[in-house]
Formats: sequence, C-alpha cells, structure tokens
Amino acid sequence: MAGIKFSADALRAYQKVVREQLDLVEDTMIAGVKNNLSVEPAFGKFPEANTALETYKGNFNKVWADLNRLKSALEAIDDACNTTLKNYDETETTNTAKS
Repeated sequence: MAGIKFSADALRAYQKVVREQLDLVEDTMIAGVKNNLSVEPAFGKFPEANTALETYKGNFNKVWADLNRLKSALEAIDDACNTTLKNYDETETTNTAKS
C-alpha cells in the first residue's frame, strides 16, 4: 500500500508491550487465581450452600478459562511479531545482498 512503511522498531516496541502484558497475566493474574481462589470456601450447611458452591465453581472455571484464552491470544500475537520480524530481517538481508 502506498504511503505505509513498515517499521521493525515500532513492531519491536509493540512486542515489548505484549510481552509485559503476558508476564502480568501469567505471573500475577493466573498465579493469583490459582493460589488464592482454586480451593472453594466452606459455604456451610445452610440451605443455599450447594447452590453457592456450584456458582463459585462455575465462576472460577469461567475466569480460569478466560485467563488462559487471554494468555493464548497474547502468545499468538508474540509469535506473529516474531515471524514478521524474522521475515523482514531475511528480506532485508536478501535485498541488501542483491544491491
């Protein structure tokens, strides 16, 4: 496309942000949910305890799945950045050798 120029530096800066977010998701969010919320609390023996327990488990599973989908999406973005930068470097090397 005319007028649009690829910037490897801009992509590297974007990839740095993606990796920071990936670290946050892995080290803080996923670890926090796993360490602090994976064991359900004791809801007691009141009539609604079973419903509360099932609701808790359902919400935990949803949060766990959502965080893992977010992690996978960030990993896919990072992989795409790596592939793009690798292809760019190879193309630049080839084009420079031909000059």
